Amino acid sequence: GDLEKLENQMVNEILGPEPADGRTGTDKAAETNLRKRFEVGRIAGTVNKELDALIYAGTNAQKIELLKSFKQKMTAEQYSELERIAKENKIISDNVIEKLEE
Repeated sequence: GDLEKLENQMVNEILGPEPADGRTGTDKAAETNLRKRFEVGRIAGTVNKELDALIYAGTNAQKIELLKSFKQKMTAEQYSELERIAKENKIISDNVIEKLEE
């Protein structure tokens, strides 16, 4: 539909046209991150700097450290909402949540 077309246009504007054999490596990761940002922005109505940081974190360990930092700086309600959006959009996994609670 129109949203899918818009998403594809955004990705192609930022990364350039997709090669015939598809994107690989860092280009594929960049495409995945852009698509997550688009989806989160569409669903949540916004992509904030905390969600952006989680999307672009390279490892679960980095995500855990970010979440610990966010938890200290945000209200309980704000943090819960951030965690919910991140989990629903597969930005963080159950594994990250479990390790965070250890």
